[in-house]
Amino acid sequence: MNRLIDEIHRKRAQLTAECDTQRNDIALCLLTFRQSFSNIDKGMQIFGFVAHHPLATLVTGIILNRLPLNRTVQSIISLKELWTSILKLKNWAKRT
Repeated sequence: MNRLIDEIHRKRAQLTAECDTQRNDIALCLLTFRQSFSNIDKGMQIFGFVAHHPLATLVTGIILNRLPLNRTVQSIISLKELWTSILKLKNWAKRT
């Protein structure tokens, strides 16, 4: 009986050690990807802002670029196409 109990304790200690090793390996992997996840979160926040404030995004783009009128019109058209694409993507995401 004692031998069986000793074997159970030994097996338990071995499994606990393996769990600790796996837990440390997973933590190391997550630390490696933490910066990538942070960048993805920032990108999603920017996407959300653009989706909710298209006019502010358009005005900011025009002001930052300080383009001549001809290129400004081209930028407005490009931003309108971008906005249309974002709305299509947003609608597609709602469906899935």
